[in-house]
Amino acid sequence: MTDRGWHIDPTTLREVVTDEALLRAQLTEAPAADRVWLLRLLGDLAASAREGEQVLDAAADRFRPLLLLAHTLQWQGRWRDAGRLQKEALLLADTPGREATARQHIGKRLVDEGRYAEAAEQFAVALRLRQAAGAGEDLVASSRMALVRAQALAAGSAADAPDTRSRR
Repeated sequence: MTDRGWHIDPTTLREVVTDEALLRAQLTEAPAADRVWLLRLLGDLAASAREGEQVLDAAADRFRPLLLLAHTLQWQGRWRDAGRLQKEALLLADTPGREATARQHIGKRLVDEGRYAEAAEQFAVALRLRQAAGAGEDLVASSRMALVRAQALAAGSAADAPDTRSRR
């Protein structure tokens, strides 16, 4: 497997940087929307939010910019603001794939908030949509992993819960 400079932590369901230099090198050439994601991943949440607002303001198709900005707000612990943007993205989802993506993002926010049963519901819908749409195995596996983790957290104790609030 090629090192992309990051991976999804199966415990927290968050991206984890494995090669900061690789990701930083991408910043100069990255399209604006990708910069929002990279800045968040690299921990520069203020710049990610600022650039995310600019990308959203300029976007003809608001779906991806809404989710990118919402993810940054989520990492800032701004759950209500993130949820509002995710809800708007869900309303704009015009394909099963887009709906699955929005629900996956909503589920990850709910995990961060400690709302595990609700997160599991969102991941289950995302998984069904992705399977029905014939999505790539990586996307199906991502939803399956998230669903299993959220279900385990919902059934388990607080000691099993990831500490995402103090990480960013």
